[in-house]
Amino acid sequence: MKSRKGDATNKEPKDSRDLGIIQKKDRDGNIVYYARIVRADGAGRPKQYTRRAENKSQARRLIKDLKEEYDSAGERGIDGDRLVFRVLAAEYKKRKLIPAQYHGEGEGQRKVAGLRSWKTPQGF
Repeated sequence: MKSRKGDATNKEPKDSRDLGIIQKKDRDGNIVYYARIVRADGAGRPKQYTRRAENKSQARRLIKDLKEEYDSAGERGIDGDRLVFRVLAAEYKKRKLIPAQYHGEGEGQRKVAGLRSWKTPQGF
């Protein structure tokens, strides 16, 4: 059987350093590159982290930066630069805006968690 032009067996292997680069066309027909890494999230499911790049060489640098950032700070480090204030405020409210918890008795009491005036910030 003859191999056709679009046959998958006729494709050349992709360069190993370009495995995380996605090439697309935008609405105007211009070529746009994206850097992508795939890592497992907290539940063990694969999650994609992408960044837009101007050209292939910048996409390669972004892949390297994404890998370094993920290795050093984990999933929260990458998501942190795209964090919306609403989400950050909800996280703060859940973790910090709780009544003060003290450890010890009498004069030796120390506040170990929460806020003394936790109701005031909840009004904002």
